[in-house]
Amino acid sequence: MPVNVRSRIALVATLTLATPACSLLGFFDAAPTDCDVPPCGDGDGDVDSDGDTDGDADGDTDGDTDADADADADADADADTDADTDADADGDADPDAGTRLDAGADAGVSPDASVSQPDSGCVVPQELWHDVDGDGWGTGEPARSCGIEGWVERSGDCDDANANRNPEALDDPPSWTFEVIDQDTPAGFRTSLALDEDGIPHVAYQEGQIDFRSVRYATRTVAGQWEVETVDPAVTTPAQAAIAVAGGMVHVTYNDENDVLAYKSKAIGGAWPVDPVELAAYSSSGLSIVVDSGGLPRILFDDGASLSLAAMSEQEEWIVEPVDALAGAFWSSLAIDENGVLHAAYACAGLCYATNATGEWISTTLTEEIGAGEYPSIAVLPDGEIHLAHVVRIGDMWSDIGRLAHVWLPTAWGEWQFEDIGPTDAEACAIATDAGGAMHVSYRGDGDGLLHHAIKDTRDGSWHDRSENLVGDSTNNGMTAIRVDAWGGVHIAYHEPDEDRPRWAYLGPFDDLDCDGWDY
Repeated sequence: MPVNVRSRIALVATLTLATPACSLLGFFDAAPTDCDVPPCGDGDGDVDSDGDTDGDADGDTDGDTDADADADADADADADTDADTDADADGDADPDAGTRLDAGADAGVSPDASVSQPDSGCVVPQELWHDVDGDGWGTGEPARSCGIEGWVERSGDCDDANANRNPEALDDPPSWTFEVIDQDTPAGFRTSLALDEDGIPHVAYQEGQIDFRSVRYATRTVAGQWEVETVDPAVTTPAQAAIAVAGGMVHVTYNDENDVLAYKSKAIGGAWPVDPVELAAYSSSGLSIVVDSGGLPRILFDDGASLSLAAMSEQEEWIVEPVDALAGAFWSSLAIDENGVLHAAYACAGLCYATNATGEWISTTLTEEIGAGEYPSIAVLPDGEIHLAHVVRIGDMWSDIGRLAHVWLPTAWGEWQFEDIGPTDAEACAIATDAGGAMHVSYRGDGDGLLHHAIKDTRDGSWHDRSENLVGDSTNNGMTAIRVDAWGGVHIAYHEPDEDRPRWAYLGPFDDLDCDGWDY
């Protein structure tokens, strides 16, 4: 039957008061209603049960159904549709648009913001290195990525500014430079070599005929020219000369016309004094000179009866003392270490070594092998390790069979070590060390008469011949002399018999193309 308006309002009011769950007679218990009056509403003006003004029940003020403060349907607090907390929709937690998680604001391919590339979508990033010169080898700190332009998977480039230098490159053979020191002939017998602090070579040698000889000195200018000077113009006996350079001073010792051990010195660029200082009687070709840290020279020589040392004191007085009273050393060599201790190698009944480390000279016979001790040469490393090179002559001294040998005293072992360098037809050897601790030996091939150079590899202890471009240049009449400058350049002074002149061979600092620390 018809119900008037007043009756309908009363009916609704009756039903509302009778059903606290806000259902209509229980038929729609689970359905929300439009009421917003407690206890069925929260009084905030919307139709949900939370305290905000939107139409959902998640407790925030946006219109979605999650509990964060943005308007999307995920559970984070940003406005994108993924579940992370950044403002992009790529699904990772960084602020860029790439799909790889990193800490930078770039496109997700590098851990810094310096490179911007789109992500590749790879699953497993690789470790990469920056390759500046494009040779396929990188350097520096690695980055983990699926691919960066200019980054590669191989590291170990020793020069990333030069594409010709990398672990796959091949080292070039040594390239030697040769120059004639003195244009006069005959000259160059018994050459001696020293380097100054700038790596400039200084050479002392004998010049002249058998019945008239002089001692000369030559140095190479920065312009590449050799300047030749006469140290002593009248040396009538076969002259042996030795040279040392230190503190801007040149020191030369030799046997003069009276067959006496003589000494002269001058400043580089200065003039030689007219008269030498005559020190003692002199005999044989064993002559060597070094200068200590105070600029005082020490000369090792043979006086015909014993091996002796002439040393200048701080008062510029010369003191002569025996090193080995039992040895008349036809060949000898002297070195000084960083502590000012002297080390001598010389021929005795074999090969001998002496040092004044204790304040007095103590001699040791290293080997009594017949023929040992020819052309002894000595060098000392900064750590005190001592190295000697010598020739072991098989047969008499004119025999063409001479074995080149190396003897050394490692500081950590305390026992002398012996090895053959390799050649069995060597003579006139000399030894020097470089800044890396490698040994360099120059020598004359007694079978071929040619100049040779060998180096000992500190990586595996093997000796390598580096004489490719030295072949064809011969040496004769006495010693070769070798030094290595602070930059790794190898200098050799020697007598070239075909031209009968002194010559200088130079191998520049090694160019390590294959990044192994060596140039071969």
